[in-house]
Amino acid sequence: MTFLPIAERELRVAARRKNTFRLRTAAALLGLGVVAYIFLVSQERFTAPQISQSIFFTLAGFSFLFCLAAGTRITADCLSEEKREGTLGLLFLTDLRGFDVVFGKLAATSMNSVYGLLGLLPILAIPLMLGGVSSNQLLRMILVLLVTMFFSLSAGMVVSAICQNERKALGGTFLLIFLFTIGFPAVGVVFMQFGLRAYDQNLMLPYLVLSPGYSFGLAANSPTTNPLPSNVMDHSFWCSLLVLSLISGLFLFQACRIIPRAWQDKPASIVRLRWRERWERWCYGDSAFRLELRRRLLDKNPFLWLAERHRLQKSLLWGFLALIGVGFLWGYVEWREDWLSAPVAFLTAFVLHSTIKMWVVSEITRRFMDMRRDNALELILCAPLSIKDILAGQWMAFRRLFRTPIFLILLVDVLMFRMAWQEFTQPDEKEVVLACFLAGMILFVVDAFALGWVGLWMGLSQKQIKKAGSATINRILVLPWVVFLLSVMLLVSTTNLPNGLSPLIAVGWWFFLGLAFDLFFAASAYGKLHSEFRTLAMQRYHPAPMGWLQRWFKGKTG
Repeated sequence: MTFLPIAERELRVAARRKNTFRLRTAAALLGLGVVAYIFLVSQERFTAPQISQSIFFTLAGFSFLFCLAAGTRITADCLSEEKREGTLGLLFLTDLRGFDVVFGKLAATSMNSVYGLLGLLPILAIPLMLGGVSSNQLLRMILVLLVTMFFSLSAGMVVSAICQNERKALGGTFLLIFLFTIGFPAVGVVFMQFGLRAYDQNLMLPYLVLSPGYSFGLAANSPTTNPLPSNVMDHSFWCSLLVLSLISGLFLFQACRIIPRAWQDKPASIVRLRWRERWERWCYGDSAFRLELRRRLLDKNPFLWLAERHRLQKSLLWGFLALIGVGFLWGYVEWREDWLSAPVAFLTAFVLHSTIKMWVVSEITRRFMDMRRDNALELILCAPLSIKDILAGQWMAFRRLFRTPIFLILLVDVLMFRMAWQEFTQPDEKEVVLACFLAGMILFVVDAFALGWVGLWMGLSQKQIKKAGSATINRILVLPWVVFLLSVMLLVSTTNLPNGLSPLIAVGWWFFLGLAFDLFFAASAYGKLHSEFRTLAMQRYHPAPMGWLQRWFKGKTG
């Protein structure tokens, strides 16, 4: 038998696929565009070594984030999707083994991302020719990016082998990567604080070497700017790469060991059934609570009762917000007056806004998708409910879930504004702070509104939560920032402004773009939901085609 037959076939297919070359070329052209822009803007103000360092750090930073997010984007749901659709067991009817399936699926899903990274690596070497970046820095950064990509993909594979639900797989992969990247270093810092010890590099090293961010920071800093001795820096860097590589290999080993048994249906034990019954009682309440909720909500809107039954949504949301509040209070107790600063105020507002927006996307996109997957929407349309009633009930449930947290966060924004306002003394600076917070608060509410309608449409039209969520986020949150940054870069590079772009004009332009994109996409989704809801809901759910699986069986059978 051929070694890794699925991986071999996927490599052969990818070598003949046009998108393989297009994505690699697009990544290289994007990197060249970043290099050209930074060089054109900075050539009259900075020296060649400074320009090369700016180019190197910008490209390396974006590449690192791209590699770190690869597991959540690509491999988090690759094996769990097979288990949901019942196709994973077909592979083990052949002579395939666990590592054949795992490495084959890894090759099938991660091919384009790996090629995109490889297309960026030659562009990353351009700063080497300008000076300011050593060959040692370049080689270390390439190793860090490759190891980070391997680590992220491996984390997604092991979580996908364990989970079956798509949301749990995506969330578990994100939490696992977050735990290693930020969680373990944060635990080390907390132990140092509560242990009443001064910061010691040797005591922190066991926590830091587990983080890809630590190896990235060591690779980005040159020996002349790093406060650590060169031998300590080398030891820490190679130790971090070795630990991350071993952890990634362990993840893949566990995925290969779990997957041959993960597809089998196992009867639930009595203890497990009892815990499941307790969990459902906690999520939906006892019989008296459910009867009262049904009596109260069915009169308002039957679909509202259907969407409002689960109590866990509110509990998790308020628990997470309480956790952020406890973290803020801990920072205030630890640092007192230094904590009440403008950077902390802006960061707190950004974290709260981003949390609610991501939560809106996560909740709203799965509502219609789960019902369509179970063919429940088709049954609901048989009831005497109009499409307007269904959408109104879903929107009422959305408002009941998020209106109080949004109002509370707006009050926190006012407090954060007071913190930032008191730090500045110049009138023009105070105007900029006021404009930022007002624009941010208004866009926060409008973004939540737009994410709700666009998320409903994407959840109805898409077949995967990952695709529906990414499409919603790209339209409402990513696209306005891309247009804003490109327009500002074009304005700065084509005009010779003596004092640069005015901050008030930049904030106003950002606010206008965000508002325009929100209203446009929300109105489009609202119209499509009312005009095409019945057509999409009546379609039988068909899972996304397993192209790599079909191609492999086709090759085996001739």
